[in-house]
Amino acid sequence: MPLLDSIAPRRGLAVAWLASLALPVAAWLDQTGNPLFYFRYPMPSGQAWFVAAKLLGLVGLVMLWWQAMLGLFPQASARWLGAQRRLNLHRAHGLLVVLTMLAHAACFVTAASLRSGHVATQYLWPNWEGYYNTRVSLGLLGLLVLLAAVAQPLLLWARRRLMVPLLHAFGVLAFYLVAWHGLSIGSETRFPPLQGQILLMAALLTAALLSRLPGGLAALRPRPQPA
Repeated sequence: MPLLDSIAPRRGLAVAWLASLALPVAAWLDQTGNPLFYFRYPMPSGQAWFVAAKLLGLVGLVMLWWQAMLGLFPQASARWLGAQRRLNLHRAHGLLVVLTMLAHAACFVTAASLRSGHVATQYLWPNWEGYYNTRVSLGLLGLLVLLAAVAQPLLLWARRRLMVPLLHAFGVLAFYLVAWHGLSIGSETRFPPLQGQILLMAALLTAALLSRLPGGLAALRPRPQPA
């Protein structure tokens, strides 16, 4: 039936999206315990904000991967969802990704400010001194790259169409920066199954990028030399 044929792919995509969040949320709960304890019992200053920042960062990373994959395969996703529905989903999901990442950064800066007793302005721009600051800066750089990618509507409105494809493609680079940031300093990302999921997502995204090369993955194979 045509109606069922159109509903099934959307339902399958929604189930896959939710399933991809299972490990990040499980790792967060394993590290955090009962989240209500952070509101019911005395905790170090800013601890609840730190916990919220971690969850938002983990969820945002998975959402960013989905956004990149949907963007890399517009024709295939349009066949599954319908062209207009796929476009609406890409825009709405992309906005949600940006808001989630901004909320992650805001919660982290708030937590650091409450913990130190002053506004943590050192995290508002890149700082490449020391391991921790460098890894935090990778996340900040990923956020800036992501914001550049979503400048597309503004550029279209301003008739700057030449820069649109280049800037929007930056969203893929943001995933690698954010994943590096999370794997290097995140406590939840030390959970081996979650590490495996993040590395698998990176591998699949890399394969998707290579498949978009002229000639696809076959273009990377060695060509036989003429005798």
